[in-house]
Formats: sequence, C-alpha cells, structure tokens
Amino acid sequence: MNKNKINLILKLSIPISQKSTVSIEDASFYSGLSFYETEHGLYRLLQEYRGNLIVSPEGNLLFEFPHGFKKPWLKITYINTLFNKFKKLSFFLAQLLFKAWISIVIIFYFLSFMIILLILNKGNRPSNENSKTDNSLFFHFIHDIIFWDLRFRFLSNSNQNNKNQSNKIIKNSTIFYEKVNNFFLGPPTVSDSENSLMLKKNILKAIKEKNGYIGILETIYASPLLSIQNAEKLLLSLVIEHQGHIKVGKLGEIIYFFPHLKKTTYTNFFATQNLKSSLNAPAFFGNNETNVNILIFFLNLFNLITSLKFLLHPSTLHPLLQNIMFTWIPFIFSSALFAFLTVRYFIYKNKIKEIHIKRGRLSLISLILNNSIARYTEDTLRKTWKKASGHDISDKNLVSEINQLGGEFELDAATGQYFYKFKKFENEIRLLKIKRNENFS
Repeated sequence: MNKNKINLILKLSIPISQKSTVSIEDASFYSGLSFYETEHGLYRLLQEYRGNLIVSPEGNLLFEFPHGFKKPWLKITYINTLFNKFKKLSFFLAQLLFKAWISIVIIFYFLSFMIILLILNKGNRPSNENSKTDNSLFFHFIHDIIFWDLRFRFLSNSNQNNKNQSNKIIKNSTIFYEKVNNFFLGPPTVSDSENSLMLKKNILKAIKEKNGYIGILETIYASPLLSIQNAEKLLLSLVIEHQGHIKVGKLGEIIYFFPHLKKTTYTNFFATQNLKSSLNAPAFFGNNETNVNILIFFLNLFNLITSLKFLLHPSTLHPLLQNIMFTWIPFIFSSALFAFLTVRYFIYKNKIKEIHIKRGRLSLISLILNNSIARYTEDTLRKTWKKASGHDISDKNLVSEINQLGGEFELDAATGQYFYKFKKFENEIRLLKIKRNENFS
C-alpha cells in the first residue's frame, strides 16, 4: 500500500479532535492497518500537521495533533514563502547584474576619466589661468598618487615573486571581475539547499558513528544553531526517510534509532569530528590579495572624486561631455558601491557574532555530553562560554541559551546556592549509553 493511501486511511479513521492524542496501538485498531504501516504513517502525519511526540504517565509514546488534521498556518507560510522567493529572486538578479557590470563600469569610467584628464592637463581646452592651475593641481594629484603609485606597487610585487608566483598572478588577472565582486559583494556563499544537505550529512554521519542511536543534544552538537524544536523536526524527517524508530525510556526520555545506519566498530564521533571549518570566520574579501583590494578601492575612489569634481565644476568638461553620463551616473554608481561595502561590513559583523554564539553553544553542549556532574553553576557555564567564544555573555543571553538547551533552575536549600540542571538531556544521554552498550555486549 502506498504512503498517500495509508495517510488518508489514518486521517479518515482516527477520531481525532483539537489537541487530541493517539497511540500507535489505537491508530492501528481504528484504521485496520498493520502496526508497521500505522507507525510510519503517524510519523508522516506528525511532520505534515506539525504534531508533537509526548510520553504518557505509563511510559507509552503518544502522537499529539494540536491542530487536528488541519493546517491553519498555511496562509501565513504561503505569504512568507512568496516574500522569501521574491527576496531571493531580487538578490539573485542584483548579483547577476553586478557580476556582469561592476568591473566593466569601474574600468570604463577610470579609462574615460584618465583620457579626459590627460587631454585637459595638456591644455587642449582653453580656460582662464586660475582654473587651469587648479585643474592641473587636482589632476596631477589624482594621476600621480593613485594611478602611478598603485602601478608601481604591482610592478614591485611582481618583480619580487618567483616564476611560479608570477604565473599565478597572471592567471588570477584573468578573473579580475571575480575579485571585484569579492571586494564589494563578498565571497560566494553556500545556498540554503546545500546548507540543508550538509546538515543532513553531518547528522547521518553522527548516527553512523554512534551505532544507529542519536539524541536531540547530539543532533544540536552537529549543528549548534539548531533549536530543540528544529532538531526534533529534522530527526523526525530522518526517521521517515531512513526507516528509523523512536524509543522511549522509563523516565519519558526519547531517543532515535536507525537500524540501517549501524556501524560495526564504535568510535567516539564527537571527540574526532572536525568542526573548524564551520567555526572559523570567513574572510571579508574572500581570497583577494591585499594589493588587489587596494587597487579596486582606489579605482572606485578615483571615479568618485573625479565625477564629483566634474559635478562641481562642469565648465572643465567639453560641452559634449557635460551630461549625466560623466557626472551623476559615475558619482551615484561609485557612491552606491561604497555604501554597499559599508552595509556588507555590518552584515559581516553579525556573521562573526553568530560564529561566536555557535562556539559558545557548542562548548555548553560538550560540557553536558562529556561531564558526569549533574548540576552546573552559572559561573561554570559562563567561563565555559567565554573560553570557547572568546567573549563574555550577558546574563540575559546566558539564561536564554540555558533555556534553549532545556536547563532548569534549582536552589540548594542547605547552601543557598543556585544551580542549573539539564535533566532531560541527562536522562537522554544515560539511555543512549545503555542502548549502545547493549548493541556491543
């Protein structure tokens, strides 16, 4: 029987109402389906209708559907989806436009302005003596300081390099537009679909290394920016895709078992996993050389200053050139590039902040996973965070991080000292150890 038919039978046969719960046994009884078909059908419905997994006081696994078999969130989700698609399309078109034109426009105006400046400085255009003197000073300043100085830097750098490095520079010069894009737009980023695939691969690798068993905390360790809710959703989708099972312990703890992803030899995945690539700050200008960045900066600065000069003193231009083509357009374009660079800098700072959060959160999870202590003081958690991220964390943010990891506040009546406990994950870790030991005993 196909999956869609199983889902339909379950929806029609289960007498479910708002916030109702059902067990696998009851659903199998109502629908007449086999236990296996019912179990995996309920997993799919749980994912489709945003249900929850709960454990009854008797220790039975229950499927809760707060909205029944309805989807009241679809309207909001649809609007958000349209907005996100529009945003991605706009960004894609902007990237495409910039990729093709930034380098061309910058070089076009640089060469055009240089030709105009050379002609004007040779005195081909009549003007009064004062104007000529002012123009001569301005043009010589731009010409000598920006152009020749930068050219000298490049020639000096090339002479100092060996033959292989010189060949590399020649090779890189053929992709100059990419370096311009790296400077203003930033290095290429990984798409959402690629990020999602990499996340799944990391978690599947964790499951494999952990002999088919995994918990919520270990899943978050594989991707520290995941919330508990999103980790549960992701594991539920993996249960469906890889024929996994959900196990419930005596204390209501839930773990996930994937019999087809078991490994014959146990290795400590979390002790050997290399997370450096995801915890290092990306380069602001990508793999651009410093001298290339200086060149790009001064090329755009040259266009900005020269176009501003022509805006303020249009009489220095030939009548045929006194139009927006050589005044407003290059001025607005060059200004916009610098403005975009400024905005990108603040976005970059947020990314760095996100990496610090990821490092700090990873350290807290590692502390819980590898430490047998049942409770932690705020000072211990704060020091652990600072050691990993290199930055202090405010009281508000620390409490927020503890809450996201399911931490509970506890006061020691004897000493008056308060602690944080992570009972849910302690029970989860305990059950995972028992199950893994059973498989290797």
